Amino acid sequence: MFRRTIKLFSQGSILPIVDISPFVADRTGWSSEHQATAAALRSAFQNEGFMFLVGHGMPREDMQKVLDVSRDFFNLPLEVKKSIQMAGFRGYQKVGENVTQNKKDAHEAMDFYSESQEATGELLRYKNQWPDDSVLPEYRPTLEKYIAHLLTTGECVMSAIGRGLGESHDFFDSTMTDPYWTLRSICYPPKADLDPSLDLDMGCGAHTDYGYLTFLLTDGTPDTLQVRSLSDTWLTVNDVPPDAFIINIGDMLSLATNKVYKATLHRVKSASTQRISVPFFYEPNFNAVVAGSDGTSTKYGDHLFSKLATNF
Repeated sequence: MFRRTIKLFSQGSILPIVDISPFVADRTGWSSEHQATAAALRSAFQNEGFMFLVGHGMPREDMQKVLDVSRDFFNLPLEVKKSIQMAGFRGYQKVGENVTQNKKDAHEAMDFYSESQEATGELLRYKNQWPDDSVLPEYRPTLEKYIAHLLTTGECVMSAIGRGLGESHDFFDSTMTDPYWTLRSICYPPKADLDPSLDLDMGCGAHTDYGYLTFLLTDGTPDTLQVRSLSDTWLTVNDVPPDAFIINIGDMLSLATNKVYKATLHRVKSASTQRISVPFFYEPNFNAVVAGSDGTSTKYGDHLFSKLATNF
């Protein structure tokens, strides 16, 4: 079965589980299993906007290691973390430095971007920053392995999306020969540890993501991630299967599909305990011009900078 459903939302809505394994095994194929997966993806993105992705090939122990090294980093003393403070949108940002809709977010993060030479401005001048190997020797190799895996998985999911739209498996390939990916490792501190000057209830304000796809790995802290439903209400995501990524689409895929798939608003509520999440953003090439059939088009790098300019 390639599309299962479970009770997910606190108000009784349903989020689909989609098995991407046929496209992981052969992203060019078009067997009955491929067809079922493509149809499931289309249904999920049209009806819910979010889904659980399984069959991606990353072992659960590797997923857990990503969460573990991320937590280890955030549990370091603040002065150690500030030694790789953000420069050119890359590196460490302390609680309250990220801004969504003109409000400080109650989280700290490490941000990484592709080091593609297509980029311009600060994103080209600066390189990714990593904690010293003597402090966290497993941090960099673990996250680099995670990035490599999700670049491959992202390509497979995009093939399935193309097929679900009635196109070929390589429909999006020309825009993702050098995906300008982003990785964020995020810690949402317990409410009790937050500065009272922040909005204590909101770990990250409501937003859509920028590019093609978001793969979210989370530690399962309940009653935190919320998505805006088609009925215009906030629904809380709980009970994530242990082997699944939470997947949603971003602005560029919404544009490329003429809003057949719409980027879904989501936000994160603060909790009484620490929450770790590690979203990976699978994006078009920095210079890719993404166009819909209605003639609307946007260069991804321009869209990215327009968003980053309001987030810090």
